[in-house]
Amino acid sequence: MKESKFVEQNKKNWLEFETDLRSGNNKTKHSQLFIQVTDDLSYARTFYKFRSVKVYLNGIAQLLFNNLYQNQSTSTSGFVNFWKHDLPYQIHEARKEFRISFLIFLVAMGIGILSSIYDKDFARLILGNDYVQMTVENIKHNDPLAVYKKANEIEMFMGITINNLIVAVYTFLLGAFMSVGTVLALLKNGIMVGVFQYFFIERGLFKESFLTIWQHGTIEISCIIIAGAAGLTLGKGLIFPRTYSRMNSFKISALRGLKIFLGISPLIILAGFIESFITRHTGINDGIRISVIMLSLAFILFYFVWYPWFLNKRNPISQKSTEKLSYQEPSDYDFNKVLTAEELLGNSFKYLSQNILSVFLLIAGIAIIHSITTITVASMHSYADIGINAHSFVSFFKMNSIHAHFWLGIISLSLFQIILCRSINKLSKENQEREKPDFFYLISASVISSFLILIPFRIGLFWGITSLLLLSPFLYLAVYQSYRERIFLFAVFPDTFMLLTNSWSNQYLNSIKIFVFVIVLYILMNTDIAWNYVQGIFLNFKYDESTTYLLEIFVLTLITISLLAIYSYFLISTSIFNYYAFKEIIFAENLKKRIDNFGDRNSLFGFEKEQRR
Repeated sequence: MKESKFVEQNKKNWLEFETDLRSGNNKTKHSQLFIQVTDDLSYARTFYKFRSVKVYLNGIAQLLFNNLYQNQSTSTSGFVNFWKHDLPYQIHEARKEFRISFLIFLVAMGIGILSSIYDKDFARLILGNDYVQMTVENIKHNDPLAVYKKANEIEMFMGITINNLIVAVYTFLLGAFMSVGTVLALLKNGIMVGVFQYFFIERGLFKESFLTIWQHGTIEISCIIIAGAAGLTLGKGLIFPRTYSRMNSFKISALRGLKIFLGISPLIILAGFIESFITRHTGINDGIRISVIMLSLAFILFYFVWYPWFLNKRNPISQKSTEKLSYQEPSDYDFNKVLTAEELLGNSFKYLSQNILSVFLLIAGIAIIHSITTITVASMHSYADIGINAHSFVSFFKMNSIHAHFWLGIISLSLFQIILCRSINKLSKENQEREKPDFFYLISASVISSFLILIPFRIGLFWGITSLLLLSPFLYLAVYQSYRERIFLFAVFPDTFMLLTNSWSNQYLNSIKIFVFVIVLYILMNTDIAWNYVQGIFLNFKYDESTTYLLEIFVLTLITISLLAIYSYFLISTSIFNYYAFKEIIFAENLKKRIDNFGDRNSLFGFEKEQRR
């Protein structure tokens, strides 16, 4: 068999092996296919002794062997190492954020206590009138903390644990807003704790309330403070980028903050267990209750204060070594490389950082036009329902009264695709080697794809979300393929299916990641804190009630459309970069060039080239 035919028959498997090795994934598959690679190598050594393909296969076989049999660590050791070394080092690096979080919470508790002293109705404002009235009735019946006894243990455990997790998640993720959101969350929770504790002190129930509440509260409140420290760590990267770019600094701080937050997850579950199964027994011996509180406090102080200090003192570690990114932005765009999902996102972030102003202006312009349209229609019709809808991501797309959103959406999404496709295409060297793409195909494909993506929203929200997650990744890839290969959109669908069948996971994995990220951002923007902040801004201006309401609708619509535009940007850009990766998987043009050039190179995969005899 000729060498060229041998390469043609096996290039797909070789390229797949190489891609998997680079990503470090699918080791089970590696072990299954190791024999096939070595068989190909044996065949090449027999029939192509002095050809470069032998060197190529030898390099792959050696990497496979190293990947399978060397430097292996078990998942158990990695799990233990996280709790024994990695997390304590991260806590030590964030010790300033821990102190700030603790002080903010302490000050907030003081505010709650002082406010309760000077305003007798402050507790009803913070805790709610129904809860205060219920507790007053319990006090009259000589069971002030009966609230912990009413629900079934299992149901109570599930409800409390989920609620505490949500509070901790909010406290952490709100740090993405320059740490301001985390500070507000700490203030809110600290004030509530101060008011709650003083409510019982004021009625001469300090001992009973302290021994009951702080059995679970010691761990629960500590988790909120630690989540606050994680949130401050998250926001620190945006505020103080140091020598990094702001985007890289944020990625570093986000990873560090996430590790700290993950450290409290089991503690939140433990606190929920104590509150549901132990706190309810208010009649048990005081010594037992004190022991639970002291043991909880001792553990928190040991693991989150003393142990990180001790570990760092015994074996100091530089901050640089703890700053491991989840993925690196590429130093340059490589349009001939098979990319992982993380590398695709890295390309998108790199393009965004290089074109931040133009992308920002595009997103802002689209969001402002949609917002102006919303309030224009709202002022002409009954805008009360529209205002409620604009405050909810779910119901936003049910606004049948604003048909203009659909047509504006088609124009906006088409514009996004046209600009990104043309811009990223200019970065590709392939643009210089082939006939230039036809702009007509791009315009027609973009308009048609935008219509197909948005029309399901006219049927129902479920179909609209399904379209965003499943249909849009396929269509964005087809649009760029139509543009690059000068083929009408519908005619290119079979080829697009062929591209996706070879590596669909990267395309849809990023779609889900980006969508979840955008939904989390929208939920955070739709919290009471953000909603009250928007209302508070406009209350400072002397507008009449209807004008103020329209302005609130404008802001909330602006947020919704901006986040959808962000989702569209990342999905369109990753689809464009993925087009080249898919082409390489199928046709392996770069791989064949590399094999042809082996004779001119000195190494492959870090291994020295075999010398010809």
